[in-house]
Amino acid sequence: MARHALARGAFLIAVILWLLPGCTLVSTIPSKAPKHAYLRVIAKPSSATLFLNDKSIGSARVLKKRPQRAQPGTHRLRIEAPHYFPHDLILDLPRGETVLRVSLRPIPR
Repeated sequence: MARHALARGAFLIAVILWLLPGCTLVSTIPSKAPKHAYLRVIAKPSSATLFLNDKSIGSARVLKKRPQRAQPGTHRLRIEAPHYFPHDLILDLPRGETVLRVSLRPIPR
C-alpha cells in the first residue's frame, strides 16, 4: 500500500514539473502595499503655497486634509507664503503616506 502511494506521489510530482515551465502564476489576492507615495503637509501658516518639482500642488490647508499623490522617490518641495521666508526641501518619498510638519519663519519688518 505504501509502495503504491509513493509511486502515485512520484507520478504527480513528475506531471507538475512537466507542466510547470508552461505555467505562469497570477495572484488573485490584491496587494496591500500602496503603489504610490502620498505627501500630507501640515504647515504654518496654513495659507502657504506648495510646489512639488516646481509644480503648484495647492495650499497647506488643502494638503493637510487631502495628501498629494506622487511617485515614490526623490522630489523637490518648496513652501512659500507672503511675509515668510520660503522653505526648500529635498524629499525621498517612500510608498505610503509621509506627513511633513513645517513652520515658516516670518521675515522681520
